[in-house]
This record gives sequence, C-alpha cells and structure tokens, in this order.
Amino acid sequence: TDPELLIDDSDPAIRYSGNWHIQHDPNHHEGAETVSFTAGDYAEYTFEGTGIAWIGSADVTNGLARVWIDGVPQDDLVSQRVAGPEFAGSSIGFDKKYQLIHYAVTDLASGNHTLRIEVTGEKTPDASDCLIGIDCLRIIRPKPDQVRLMVIQDYNYPHQAWGNYIRPAVLIGTGSRATAWLSIQ
Repeated sequence: TDPELLIDDSDPAIRYSGNWHIQHDPNHHEGAETVSFTAGDYAEYTFEGTGIAWIGSADVTNGLARVWIDGVPQDDLVSQRVAGPEFAGSSIGFDKKYQLIHYAVTDLASGNHTLRIEVTGEKTPDASDCLIGIDCLRIIRPKPDQVRLMVIQDYNYPHQAWGNYIRPAVLIGTGSRATAWLSIQ
C-alpha cells in the first residue's frame, strides 16, 4: 500500500472522543493500537477518496462496534472477536490476529467523506470483553496502487502455546531460489 494512504491511529486528524488509550505491541502498525471499552466512545476521520478501510486486531477480548459513513449508520455491527484458533490445539489467548480489515467501504462518490467508529460496549457471547481497537485506516482512491506480489514459501508460528511448537526462524539467505507461475484470467 502507498504509505500516504495509510493513516496511523496516532494521526492527529483522527478525532477521538471519550476514554481511548494506547495499547503498545510491536505487531501493530507503527507499534501501537488505540483502544476503548467505553460505550459511546467514538473516533472520526474525514478523508478524500472513494472508500476507506478500518484496520485493527482481533482477539477474545474484543467486542462490537457500529460504523457510520457520512452520518449514516451502516447496517451491521462489526465484531473484532477473533474467529477462532489458527490450528488445532491452539490455546485461547494466543489467537490474537493483527492488521485485519474489519470494515471497508468502496465506490463512494469522489470527494470528502467522514468515517465514524463507535464503541457499543457490547460483545458477542463467546467474547470475554468489549474492547474496540483502531490500528490504522487505509484510504481508497480511484487511481489504483502500484501492484506488488510476494510469494511466501515458508512460515513460522508467531507464538508458542501449550502443545504447540515454534519452527526455526525463516531468514532470507544467499543461494535461495524459487519459481512461481501466475495465471490471470
């Protein structure tokens, strides 16, 4: 993504109302996420473009939010509760996911628009709390981004939990070579 289109949660153009605070974690964009538990707290951001995406984490402690675009509430509540364990035997509390798109809108008329994210203070039945977090926002414009492609051929488990293991670190080294075919239809 073009860095100019990513708006970090610490950007002063995001107007936070209520009891928001910073949660530091190196896995968040720029190392932090702005969070709130308090019903009625909201964050607003005015942008120029044809769409926007709200990016944040998902965890068992996360709850429900309502999204507004240009003063119009969107139909569904947005849940930031993690969908479930990544693999069998994964322990609760080690399932947190980072930098997920929780809400996106596209095809707005070109021009200025306002996104509002409101904390409801509610949670899904399987969530342990009602935290709402904003990691960053991504502005969508009519002009497409430059396309970049990464082929990932190896992986690590980012956390170790009971019954699971961590693989050796995946590092870029000399002499590595891979081939991939891409078919666009």
